[in-house]
Amino acid sequence: MLSDLDPEEVESRGGIGAKRKRQKGNFSSNGPNWVHSLHGHDKLMGYQNSKFPIAVYGCLDTACRKLLWLRVWTSNSYPLIIGRWYIEHVLETKVMSAMMRLDRGTETGTMATIHAYLRSKHSDEIDPVDTNLHGPSTSNQLNQVRN
Repeated sequence: MLSDLDPEEVESRGGIGAKRKRQKGNFSSNGPNWVHSLHGHDKLMGYQNSKFPIAVYGCLDTACRKLLWLRVWTSNSYPLIIGRWYIEHVLETKVMSAMMRLDRGTETGTMATIHAYLRSKHSDEIDPVDTNLHGPSTSNQLNQVRN
């Protein structure tokens, strides 16, 4: 707040109280449907999932930032339900990304296994073990597209 009200004073004190800029990582993609980012959000649920029992889980194409699917449910921590949503998306669209970016939540294990299995049956040279990228969802920002 100080940097908004009196930026000169903040600067004269050596930048103490100044806004900090978040460092962006280097996240790149080879193009559409190369990396799909999947993440759940249960912050609406509150303490012990009792206040407002609604969870959101979605899939995003990281190259074009297109929302591929979004599901609203009473929980996003059941691995079989999350895996089912992923299978439904693949069967409906007939599109499977080369890579999936996930956090290390308890619900992502089944989906990562399904994706690795399906990629093992694909004809390209990508090792199925390397098709699941794990990291925080805050890093799912695209900075550049590789050609």
